[in-house]
Amino acid sequence: ARSVLTSDVLRRALDHAKVATDKRAGSIFMSDETVLYSRQMIKVNKRGRRQERIFVCTNRAVYNLEPRSLGVRRRIGLHTLDSVTLGKGARPQMLLHVREEHVGEGESETYCLLGEDAEEFTNVITQCVPDLAISHVAVEDLTRLAQG
Repeated sequence: ARSVLTSDVLRRALDHAKVATDKRAGSIFMSDETVLYSRQMIKVNKRGRRQERIFVCTNRAVYNLEPRSLGVRRRIGLHTLDSVTLGKGARPQMLLHVREEHVGEGESETYCLLGEDAEEFTNVITQCVPDLAISHVAVEDLTRLAQG
């Protein structure tokens, strides 16, 4: 199968939030990083509060950005991603499960994201991390997983 990441034209098409061409993003990424995907999404925090964020996938990390300023809220190295859970249903949802070494000893973290093209975001991530575990669950189960 042909990679969606091979063509500059395709990469620009997957930069939905136009982060790669935004002057405010100039100092965010390392010199060897390439923006492969970006999309404004809703992140649901641990208390159930919905927060608008821009999620960016580069060849090295996933970034959680503040949409107004493009300030970095979190950088998650791709090597620390443990798995992705996709919610089936009318409203696209996904969980990013992050390994303990990213968060701190004895802790793990799960990002619950709501937004368009969760499957597209997952496809880009899995091309960078081919052995990443992907699972599909019913949407009502996804909410329970995010809080557990």
